[in-house]
Parts: sequence; C-alpha cells; structure tokens
Amino acid sequence: MTEEHVFGKWLLDFELETGRAVHVSGGINTLLQEQGTFVPFTQTVKTVCPSCNHGWLSELEADAKRTLTPILQGQATEITPKAALSLATWAFKTTLVSMLTFSKPEREAGSGVPEAEYRELYNARNRGLPNDTRAWLGRYTGKDVSSVWIVPHALMIDGVEVEPELPQGYTSTLVVGPVVIHAFRWTTPLLALDVEPGFPLAALAPAETTIQWPLDHPPIDDELLIEMAMGRRLSTGTPHTSLRPWGPATDAPPSDLVDGRITFPVICGLHSLSYPVELAHAALEGREHVFWGMCPCGQAYMIQTETDGAHLRNAGAPEAISSLYDDLPGEPIVIEDHLGAFACKRLVRGSGDEPPR
Repeated sequence: MTEEHVFGKWLLDFELETGRAVHVSGGINTLLQEQGTFVPFTQTVKTVCPSCNHGWLSELEADAKRTLTPILQGQATEITPKAALSLATWAFKTTLVSMLTFSKPEREAGSGVPEAEYRELYNARNRGLPNDTRAWLGRYTGKDVSSVWIVPHALMIDGVEVEPELPQGYTSTLVVGPVVIHAFRWTTPLLALDVEPGFPLAALAPAETTIQWPLDHPPIDDELLIEMAMGRRLSTGTPHTSLRPWGPATDAPPSDLVDGRITFPVICGLHSLSYPVELAHAALEGREHVFWGMCPCGQAYMIQTETDGAHLRNAGAPEAISSLYDDLPGEPIVIEDHLGAFACKRLVRGSGDEPPR
C-alpha cells in the first residue's frame, strides 16, 4: 500500500493554510480526538494500492485542481457539467479517504463507512460517482480551512416510528477554502428517491447547466454548515416520506429525572451531569440558560438548555470552560433546591453572543 493524501497536497499552493494546526476527528456526541498538530493538507493514510494512487486517483486530483484553482485564487470561473461531475467525485473520494484516519479498531467498531462504500467508488471510477448519489455546490464563509462530515440517514414513513436496523443512506459534506460540497448517497437502491438538500446550493451532480462561480446564492456560514452536515433539511419530495439522521448514530443517550434534577450522560461515556427541572420548564417557554460542570474524569462541559433539550456547547479543561462561561453575557441566576445552590446564566438573545461551540 502507498500513502494517499486526505486532501491533495496541491492545496498547499494556495493561501488557505495558516501554519501548523491541531487536527481532530470523532463521532457524533463523542469527544473529538486529537490526531496531531501539522500543516493542513499534509495528512496521509497508507491504504491505497500503487496502481490506483498513480492512476485514476491521480487523474481525479488533476481534474479537481484544474477546476478549483481559479476559485481558490478568488477568480470568477465556469464549471462545465463534465468538470462538475469530476469535482463531485473528487469530494466524495476525499470524504471516504478522510474516514480512513480512524484507527482500524475504531473502524471495526463502526466509525466511518462500511468497506462496501470503497468498492462502490472503485467500481464507478470510469463514470464518476457511485449510483444513487447526488451532489451540490455552495459558497462557504465560515472559519474552517477544511473539514469533512459523514452522517448516516434513515428513510421514515409517516405514521411509522420504528427506527430501521441499519441506515439507508448518508450525507457527506466537505469544506475546502470557500467551497462546500454536499452529497447524499443511498446505500439501499430500492429506496433511492429524489433528494433535495434544503439549502441554496447549485446542482453539481448531475449538473443541469454550466455553473457560474461565484454562485448567485446566499453563502453558508458555520451555523448553517452544521445544519447541512447533519442533513436536517433533507427532503425526498415524495408524499408521506422524510429523511432524518439515523438515531443509533446521532442521538445522545436519553436523560432521566433523578432526585428532582434532570440527569444526562456526558460524552466521556462514563459520567453524568444534572440540572434543576426548572431550567427545562423555562426552556419550553423560550427562556434558555447556560451552565457548566465537571465530571469526575476531569473534563468540563458547557451546556445550554433549549426547547428540545440540553445541548453541549463546549468541552475542555475546567479552567478554559470556566473562563468562557465567565465571559459570556447573560443574567446570572442561582436556583436553590434540596441539593443546594445551582448557578447558571440566562442567555440573552439579540446580543449577538452565544455560548462558544
């Protein structure tokens, strides 16, 4: 096996990277694991045979470089339908390769995508994307230099609440510089309905016409990127059906009411935090609060209560999380109950500030 760059090293030719940076990966609702500190676009995985690495994969990188060069140089350009298909295939390939940065035990435990997806990509190498895959192009204005997401999805039918045993498709989302490429692939061909992303994106594959860059669409910021990557706005256009993230992979463990407080497991997987039930009642009435706490393993968490539950907003060393909390605008509140005093802040909307994520 030979080394394949996750992102092509040719991306170093553009003013995208800002020196050495911490690279992280992880599953949804888990702590991200540091993979090391190095210059962006230099990470490699040793999982590609020489004939592929120097053959069709090399051609795919060359096609992507040709299409992305004017965009990354800040120039206007046109993307023909043929170039659009190559660009979508390159993004899809890059996303799958990025999943190989998980260790073999992590992949065997379910991180990333099944091996069959790599075979599908290889089998489609002469025509582009694997069957039952659609891709879209957007303009990104967030802070990331590059990132990759994959989220499994399930097809739901109105009135049927049973979660399928396995996901039936997945979204993949790739960011590089000002470009975001979003795709959906059905892994169950018999269910391959038409899919729309729910965002202002240009059709990349299949491309209906030549795409003009910069796009005449509203940009995608970091908040919208998370919505997109999670596939929360996907639709099928088929009556009585919908797509949603596959619960076993994306749902956090449920909370419970214990001794008068709502208790929920934190993402270290070993411990729990709790908060007064009054905060849940306030959230249902539109009053959101923020608090922080620390589990016995020494990890600190900043939590925000919202209408649909409590959400993690940041995790890290206690000193760092405490400092972020102190700097956060909001109305300090202390709730007294039989377990003692509980300190939190009521989040004030309209200030432009929210808990750091």
